[in-house]
Amino acid sequence: MNLNELPIESGFRIRGASMTRVETFADAAFAFAVTLLVISVDDVPSSYDEFQTSLKSVPVFFACLGQMIMFWIGHHKWSRLYGLDDLMSLWLTVFLIAGILVLVYPLRVVMSLGFGMVSGGWVPVSFDVTAAQVSAIFVFYGLAFAFLSGIVLGLHVHAWRRRDLLELNELERFETLKSITLWTSVSAIGLLSSLIAVLNPTDQYGLAGWFYWSLFLAIAWVNWRARKRRRALFQL
Repeated sequence: MNLNELPIESGFRIRGASMTRVETFADAAFAFAVTLLVISVDDVPSSYDEFQTSLKSVPVFFACLGQMIMFWIGHHKWSRLYGLDDLMSLWLTVFLIAGILVLVYPLRVVMSLGFGMVSGGWVPVSFDVTAAQVSAIFVFYGLAFAFLSGIVLGLHVHAWRRRDLLELNELERFETLKSITLWTSVSAIGLLSSLIAVLNPTDQYGLAGWFYWSLFLAIAWVNWRARKRRRALFQL
C-alpha cells in the first residue's frame, strides 16, 4: 500500500477507503439492530387510538436510534481511518455487535422511562416498574453502555498498538490518542451511571439516567482540548 496515494481527510490518510469484510458485517448487524427498535409486526396499531399512542413513541425511537448511530459512527470511523481487517479487529467487532443486540431492549426501556417522566406521561411507558427495578435497569444499561464504549476504545487501542505497521505519522498518532481519550471518557460515564444507580436504589427520578447528559460535556471538552493542542503542535 502506497501511503502517498491514499485520500486524506483533515490530515489523516484514509487507509480503509474501501469497505472491509469486518465493516460490511458490522453495518449489516447495526441495520438489523435498528429494525428491532421499530414497532414489531405484533404491535402494529389496529385502531386510531393505538395509532396515536404509537406516534407518541416516535421520540423514544429517535433517541434510541441516536445512541445506536453513535456506536456505528465510532466503528465506521475507526474502520475508515485504519482499514484493519485482522483477527483481533474481527473479534472486537463481533463483541460490539453482540453488545448492540443485547442493548436494544434495555435501551428502549430506559428511553421510554426517561421520556415518560419528562413528558409527564404523554409519552407512553409500556412497563410497570418500581423505583428499585428502575435502578436495576440502569445498572444493567450502564454496564452494557460501558462495555460497548470499551469495545470501540479497544479497537482504537488495537490501532495504536499497530501504529508502526500502519506507519502512522505524528498527526495520525495524535488523533488516535484523542480517540482513545474520548472513548475512555464515554465508557467511564456508563460505569459512573451504574455506580449512581447502585448507590441510589430508590431514586425514582433516575439520577443515573440524567447523568448521561454529561456525555455532551465530556465529548465537547475532549474535542476542544484536542483542537487546541493540534493547532499548537501542527499549526492546523
